[in-house]
Amino acid sequence: MAKRGRSKSKWNKYRIVRSVSSLRSHIPKSKPYSKANLKSLLARYGRVIVKPVHGSGGKGVMRVRRSSSGRIEIRYKRKKKSYWSRAAANRYIRRKSRGKEMIVQRYIRLAQVRGCPFDLRVMVQRKRTSSSRWKVTGSLAKVAGKGYIITNIRRSHGKVLKTSAALRRSNLKGNTAPRRSRILKEVDRISLVSARTLSRFYRYIHTVGMDIGIDRHGKVWLIEANFTPDLTLFRKLSKKAYRNIVNYRK
Repeated sequence: MAKRGRSKSKWNKYRIVRSVSSLRSHIPKSKPYSKANLKSLLARYGRVIVKPVHGSGGKGVMRVRRSSSGRIEIRYKRKKKSYWSRAAANRYIRRKSRGKEMIVQRYIRLAQVRGCPFDLRVMVQRKRTSSSRWKVTGSLAKVAGKGYIITNIRRSHGKVLKTSAALRRSNLKGNTAPRRSRILKEVDRISLVSARTLSRFYRYIHTVGMDIGIDRHGKVWLIEANFTPDLTLFRKLSKKAYRNIVNYRK
């Protein structure tokens, strides 16, 4: 069914996981980037993310929003640009994308720790046997650096926290222990269903790093699935957590 040559682009993976009814409402609406698609998603959601179809590490990610004055504001790295015309905004985005294929995606307002957005990296793995089941083997929170929109630790000069600590310190509404427990169960469910779904199309995968967002209202969002996740993040958190993940995939 799936061969090693199947494209691992964000767009392909998005279409695969969005085909599952139990996941659909947890996946931000996305479209291939075009001026028309930017217009339609901006009109619908007010804020969007534009990012490369290929690549990782938060590189090339832009946030676009329409301000109350009607201007289109683009945030790239720590810089802001503002345009009255969609054509001018589109030219800026095209210039920054350097000819790369992009997607436009609904922007999710992530929960924050001390004013900085965070998401979760959830490791889902299976042993290298055909009958092996997927298992959540670890998770951590990536907290963006001050003033950044991306949670990539290197690019935003952010920090790593234990998942439980990030949720406890966050601005999540109704932030109680039972509520956090329910959210974490939903995080695990979405991560496992996503891994099982993707492995039907990419049969060779055994380790997936899920980027999971939680908004301030406690809704869980699948942002991205990474087939070659950076495991050194877990070494920053705990040598034991890192060893558990590395040893599991042997």
